Amino acid sequence: MTQPLIVMVFVVSTLVGSSYGQEENHQNSRVEEGQFNDRGRMKRFSQRGQDRRGHGSQRGPGSKGTPGPMGWGNRKPEQSEFQSETGFLFVNGKVLSPPYRVAWEDEQIALNDELVDANPRDWRLRPGTIAASLQMDAIVVVDGGWVETYLAPTEQGEWLLKSFAGTPEEQLQAKAELKSLLPEKAYENLQFNAPDSDLVSHAQEVLVQLDEVENTNNGQVAAVRRMERVSYPLTMFGMILTVVAFGHLLSTRPEAVSAGINATPQAMQMVVRSIAFVVLLSALDLIWTILAWQAGQMKELNPIASQFIDNPIQLVCFKAIATFAGAALLVGLRQYRQAQLASWWMCLVCTVLTFRWLTFHSMMMG
Repeated sequence: MTQPLIVMVFVVSTLVGSSYGQEENHQNSRVEEGQFNDRGRMKRFSQRGQDRRGHGSQRGPGSKGTPGPMGWGNRKPEQSEFQSETGFLFVNGKVLSPPYRVAWEDEQIALNDELVDANPRDWRLRPGTIAASLQMDAIVVVDGGWVETYLAPTEQGEWLLKSFAGTPEEQLQAKAELKSLLPEKAYENLQFNAPDSDLVSHAQEVLVQLDEVENTNNGQVAAVRRMERVSYPLTMFGMILTVVAFGHLLSTRPEAVSAGINATPQAMQMVVRSIAFVVLLSALDLIWTILAWQAGQMKELNPIASQFIDNPIQLVCFKAIATFAGAALLVGLRQYRQAQLASWWMCLVCTVLTFRWLTFHSMMMG
């Protein structure tokens, strides 16, 4: 009675060790180097602007009540003063420290204690628009009647942050880089002053997040290139292995008897060959799983294997223990018909799983 229980343990351990990930749409999720900018960044990652909103609200450009005082039409603004505790504000070359006050004063715009001339032709140079950008944790540069907004992942945004929050070497490099990235007048007015320590700390947090995102994206790009290099040889090896395994399954199907002993050499050799194919096909499945996951082309649905997918070494150890433990059980019980039947079925399952991988990678290469 113990032999069927041991066989079931092997079946469960092998299935648990097998990956049955869900392939993502490879045309949409495939990482191309051209999808990233020069530092591999795709979006803003600082959440401070989402966690700490300013007190003011802003209506979109062209909406009723947005235009300011004289020279902006006959409509009166519904709100003339805004506040924000987030973002980074450069005014006439000087870095201002939060909290920020953005308000109409006569026909000028007050940015904390600085006054700039309004520009009726530029909707971005309005208090509501500037405050909304700051509340998004963006970098706003105002110089006279010129204004521009940068997000931290952009090249200009990164060097503006490094100009006051980077290392001494990065600050010197920022001065050189910004000369070609900003308008001549805006660059000449930059004072490269040191704001308060809280703003510097926040800027350094943003820069650390950008470095982490850059490293992650660069690793994913490298994984895609690595997978492209090995996809063809792995696919050819998988095709040959599955054909041979399928021929073995057709030629050596065991007797459908639930109990008893069959100690013939042919039956016991069939178990050994079946287990050998299970080990090889499982190893191929493991390699494909790691490569596809690192390239962002699949999601691991195995609830147990998904706990180790972030660490390839742990995943390899888990898969090796599950597979070899089950293989050792079946080889040790190879004279029993239950073990012979279980090894044959496990070889079939691994063969079908490899066919599934072959279909996926054939689509990728196509």
